[in-house]
Amino acid sequence: MAKGGLGIRDGHMYAPRLMARLGLAMDRGAVRVSLVHYNTPDEMHRFGAALMKISSGL
Repeated sequence: MAKGGLGIRDGHMYAPRLMARLGLAMDRGAVRVSLVHYNTPDEMHRFGAALMKISSGL
């Protein structure tokens, strides 16, 4: 994501019960996408392209 110019963080998202149920570690756990009203269509497309690249193992 950083290579695509997108900021990304990981963590527990203040949801310890969900993290435990999913079997994820509280100190590194999950990545959450937060799109809001000020994100542009270009940013959303860049995110989608970066996610496709990561998920395809490239």
